[in-house]
Amino acid sequence: MKPLDGLVVLDLTRFLAGPYCTLLLSSLGAEVIKVEPPGTGDSYRDRPPFAGSRGASLERQAEDDIGMTMLHRARGKKSITLNLRDPEGIALFKRLSARADAVVENFAPGALERMGIGFPVLQSQNPGLILCSISGFGQQGPYRQWRAYDPIIQAMSGIASVTGYPDRPPVRCGAAVSDTTAPLFAVIGLLSALRLREKTGQGEWVDISMQDCSLFLLPELLEFLAGGVNPERMGNAHNGVVPFNTYTARDGYVALCVVTPREWEALLTALGREELARDPAFGDLVGRREHRDEIDRMVQEWVEKRTVTEA
Repeated sequence: MKPLDGLVVLDLTRFLAGPYCTLLLSSLGAEVIKVEPPGTGDSYRDRPPFAGSRGASLERQAEDDIGMTMLHRARGKKSITLNLRDPEGIALFKRLSARADAVVENFAPGALERMGIGFPVLQSQNPGLILCSISGFGQQGPYRQWRAYDPIIQAMSGIASVTGYPDRPPVRCGAAVSDTTAPLFAVIGLLSALRLREKTGQGEWVDISMQDCSLFLLPELLEFLAGGVNPERMGNAHNGVVPFNTYTARDGYVALCVVTPREWEALLTALGREELARDPAFGDLVGRREHRDEIDRMVQEWVEKRTVTEA
């Protein structure tokens, strides 16, 4: 028995944010039915790397090869084909949605309405249906029609502005954090709508903006801005906490974060610099921030004499 056993979800998603949402729902026990276009199916079926009877490879090796992306993101789901550009396909989808608990989609805002399956239409035949829409900038607002992949949202939300080094251009975070955070909020929203439906009997339209979700990843940036400090790109350092950086050891790198007074004292003991614990210039976070370069040099000189394990 899983938490979402018995829940039927129609999956109209593509790329990463949407499929990751329905992947999570499937893992929680929902019956997820992925709707693919006829003929080619999901475009990621033919995207490298591939896996099949001859193993995994960047090149297609056999007829049964399928994109690893599809194998991963469609895990645990069922699949059907429907032509949503054809009236008969739309009619079939309406029949399916009348029996479903939720529909998850990440088309551009307004696409469902143009197909004739917008939320009012779907809810008119199934009042308890929950529609979860994932888009770059939400269903309303000045940017609603903008196409948005992960790098666009990282740039627009400010993630890239504080990633990298001050003397270089902004850098996209190596992980697709915007594309993978939005589905987490989508699941939260859908579960909340299910809980509300238990009380009201009515479904809801869950509107997930990737931009909103990525802004939620930046509490310190917003807090420093509110405090009158403009956060800058600082590499692996931190605007307010020192030491908070990555240091080079003899055989690799060590990440070190010292936040509390007890941790600062413990670090000074390890470095053999206990006298600094009594120095008022290093007594609090503000003081240590003003002596960032000196502290980073001190820690680096200690770390570079040791292996990662020793450090």
